[in-house]
Amino acid sequence: MRVLAAKGLLEPKQKRGTTVRPRADWNLLDSDLLRRQGGSAPTDCFLEDLAEVRATVEPAGARPITQPDGGRHRDRPAHP
Repeated sequence: MRVLAAKGLLEPKQKRGTTVRPRADWNLLDSDLLRRQGGSAPTDCFLEDLAEVRATVEPAGARPITQPDGGRHRDRPAHP
């Protein structure tokens, strides 16, 4: 229960008991959660969120590969 509460899946409340937090509040990219959901098909919302993360992260990660200097001199002005 403590692990699930620490991951934000449950919310323990004194005198009210423990409740499951809304799925919108879960960290769907948590490795344990992804492993447990491996048998079920991802939702459209999850795929849209994943595409948004990829669109943000992947271009920045690929930039050094596409530059001749490997991205090491990004702060220096370009020479003609």
